[in-house]
Amino acid sequence: SNVHFTVAYSSRTGSTVSAEMKQPLLASTTSNSQLSTSYARERSGSGDDYVTVEIPRVPSYSVPDNATTAALYMCKEKVLKPYMQFLKLPAWKPLITIIYPALWKRVVNAVYPFLVILVIFLGYIVQYSACYSRSNPRYSYQKVENGDGGSSYVVSCYEHSVSSYAIPDILHIGVYAYCFYLFRWAKTEQLQILMEKTFLQCKSAKQKGYLSQGKLTASLRWFLWIGIMWIAFSFIAQTLGVAGRAIEHNRTTFGNIEFTWMHLNSTGGQYALATFMLVAFVALDVVYVAVVVNYMTQCNLLIFLIRGIAERVREKTLNLQQAIKEYRDTGGFIQQLNAELGIAVSILEFLVGWLTVSGGSACCSELGVV
Repeated sequence: SNVHFTVAYSSRTGSTVSAEMKQPLLASTTSNSQLSTSYARERSGSGDDYVTVEIPRVPSYSVPDNATTAALYMCKEKVLKPYMQFLKLPAWKPLITIIYPALWKRVVNAVYPFLVILVIFLGYIVQYSACYSRSNPRYSYQKVENGDGGSSYVVSCYEHSVSSYAIPDILHIGVYAYCFYLFRWAKTEQLQILMEKTFLQCKSAKQKGYLSQGKLTASLRWFLWIGIMWIAFSFIAQTLGVAGRAIEHNRTTFGNIEFTWMHLNSTGGQYALATFMLVAFVALDVVYVAVVVNYMTQCNLLIFLIRGIAERVREKTLNLQQAIKEYRDTGGFIQQLNAELGIAVSILEFLVGWLTVSGGSACCSELGVV
């Protein structure tokens, strides 16, 4: 694209009065010979001469052919951009991309991570106050002796507070903090580099087959849709779980569930807390999905990359020495994936296993099995 400079020059004083730079909305499609030509237009007004000069922007890299340009464009617009947009939800990427400096954009990018962290922590607190564990959404009752010699059962979650609430929340916020550092501060770009490298190696989008760019695009976008459906189905399940808790406790209002130590007397307050708890569950699930989908995507890209090298060797378009070099480069990608994002995935695997075991044991104890 070209950059237009408008310079006002004073013929009386011989000095520059003002300068303005304008960026065109669309990239120029002129040829290189046309780009090398500067256009000047002189206008007179109040003794000053105005000259508009069109200067071509020098590309940061040389484009070898149209196929390469098309592959990179498809990679960025159809796959990479949606993934980067998704990483903005947990604030692992800046919410607003700053092209031109603006104070309000910097403020939004600085405040948004604190809002996300606040929602996550409040979700932990509200979930504990409602004695609602997603691994065991049923109430836990504790027998309390009355003063008249009788007894009653009250809602309690102290018995499983460490296993069902404290440990899962610590692991979850640890994964969030680690990925925040990985994507926001360390600014790892393995996903972008690996995606561009794989797209350039794949067959043209016009060609068919397992290793085509169209097939790769469809599979990567499908992973993203799986993550979105994961969040949607989880939200529906938790909504039904909260509604079931209200019915179990003989309440007629959806939000009128019991929050043990908050002592809310108004139905509106209980409804608001129940709704906020569901919203917080979405924020928690976004962390799970962002880590898992990113890891799945990179694994799939590595599979495409390795199979592409093998196919080029069979087609004799790649010699064995170069193939060995590319396999070693792929091994570097695998090592970096396991050393960075693999840590977060391992913690989440342990977390899911922990919730499964603790939830199963809680259900068995309530049923009198153990």
